Amino acid sequence: MPQYFFHFVGEGHEYVDADGQSFSDLISAKAYAARVVRELEQDSSEYFGCSICIVNEQGEELDRVSIGADVIKAD
Repeated sequence: MPQYFFHFVGEGHEYVDADGQSFSDLISAKAYAARVVRELEQDSSEYFGCSICIVNEQGEELDRVSIGADVIKAD
């Protein structure tokens, strides 16, 4: 299964996911990122304007989910 990494980036904030997680495809990885974003939005508006970047094993950014934007709910 492909490994995906979920980097948190924004003004004054940066977290590089060194471990990543395995998902069957990018759609599943995006659903996971959307869940993380919803949790962060509930915790604090401090993270609004930041993003979760989905990166593959080669270090290429595949997608980005913004915090504080409308997120499609995928459970």
